[in-house]
Amino acid sequence: MGEMLIKMKIEKISDSLFLFKDLCNVYVLKEKEEGISVDFGSGVFMKYLNEIGVKKITDVFITHPHLDHICGLEKENSFRIHAPACSEKFISPEGIEKYWGFLKKSVHGCPPNYSPIRKGIKNVLYDICEGNDIFWKNKRIRFIPTPGHTEFSYSVLLDIDGKQIVFCGDAFYINSKIFQPYHLEWDHWTGKGVLSAWEGIIKLKNIKIDVLCPGHGEVLKEDIKKHLEKLGKKLSHLYFSKGSICPGERDRYFQVEIVDEKIKKVIPSVYHFGENGYLIVSKNKECIIIDPFSSDMVYLEKILKKFNFKPVIATSTHYHLDHIDGIDYLRKKYKTKLLLHPLVAEPLKIKKNERFPWLPLKEIKFDSLLPEHFKWNEYEFEIFHFPGQTWWSCGIFMTVDGFKALFSGDNFQPPSRWNGTGGFCAYNRSRFKEGFYKSAEKVIKLKPDLILAGHGTFYYFNRTYFEKVKKWAIKTEKIVLSLCPDGDIENNYYKIKYL
Repeated sequence: MGEMLIKMKIEKISDSLFLFKDLCNVYVLKEKEEGISVDFGSGVFMKYLNEIGVKKITDVFITHPHLDHICGLEKENSFRIHAPACSEKFISPEGIEKYWGFLKKSVHGCPPNYSPIRKGIKNVLYDICEGNDIFWKNKRIRFIPTPGHTEFSYSVLLDIDGKQIVFCGDAFYINSKIFQPYHLEWDHWTGKGVLSAWEGIIKLKNIKIDVLCPGHGEVLKEDIKKHLEKLGKKLSHLYFSKGSICPGERDRYFQVEIVDEKIKKVIPSVYHFGENGYLIVSKNKECIIIDPFSSDMVYLEKILKKFNFKPVIATSTHYHLDHIDGIDYLRKKYKTKLLLHPLVAEPLKIKKNERFPWLPLKEIKFDSLLPEHFKWNEYEFEIFHFPGQTWWSCGIFMTVDGFKALFSGDNFQPPSRWNGTGGFCAYNRSRFKEGFYKSAEKVIKLKPDLILAGHGTFYYFNRTYFEKVKKWAIKTEKIVLSLCPDGDIENNYYKIKYL
């Protein structure tokens, strides 16, 4: 037994329930020489079943389809495997092959599963759902939907040795935290995952639980309701914080001249076209294109032909596909050069095993890097790191037509648009104090007259908006930090594991 404990820690929870510390917590319930497990980890725990008197596992119940909970099941097995209903796309060989194809061959934002297995698991019963109780040795096994960490997550409820025990997967971590809280981010700007997690915690809070068994960390036997209430409050605070980065502010749009379908003259020397594109015109009819999106080129062509402009330079506020992939068209037709801020260029240097959301599928090469101060014809530009929606973002500041103008990309939006921002999530390497706070301070310092943002928004600067963003960034970072198991926001939240 002593040798075994060195290799794998085993904890006796009750006379017939045991915890194996594998890649995740694997719980084994025994009756005589047979047993069932909740989650499976790497499967190494199977070598030590004799230590608790179990010769055979008959059933495995999966709380959610994450690699650390199920990867050991990818080999051939002789027991029944029960998984959440509708989770085939993250578990079956066919489903997981399609999912990895989606991750590798398509442009996407937050993935629906940050921690997928590699090969898939055969012969799985997708029968875990609310109301579909399963019986084993006359024990009734019940299931409670507790999504959040993934959409397809369930807690398993059993009566064991006179106690009502809940195996909650990653819905809860000791001390009212969440294991790797970035899993709550189902998309890059809403709180859908957080709200789902909150609803699951409320369901658990309203059940009498004698022992709470999480997927990681320590088993909880005391003050369970109190801990669940505390986690529920943290999640509700995060959900409301995701509701707006500038609560109570006005939109402050300014009027522009409509030139044609999806073409607007913002001010005399600046045009907006399509979804994201801006065109800055020089006196000699040369122009700079900011954020060239391939879908917008048809509208750019209308401007160029109407006014006989020539696009000689292009640049981008950030690397996302819809702000940069039009450069191929511009290069081929006009020999336009692409100049980028060094950090905007960084994700385009695709590295093995590194994943970035909304990264162009085709490699995009740039001609040169932009200096901090850039002079072109009669204009002078200040180019600076401007993190927010993503870390790899820059701001472009200039005076044009007597206006101080800031091209801000997707960091800041009018309050009625997407909660005031193009979004924030760990997968996009957003930052709070180092990102949104820093960039809001920069805007306040610059005091631009106009802010020309992505996705067709242009509005007047108002200091109160950005002061609220600073407060929001501090508050939201504290909330996220409160959910981090180690109190380490960099390691627990920003650093995506497995994917």
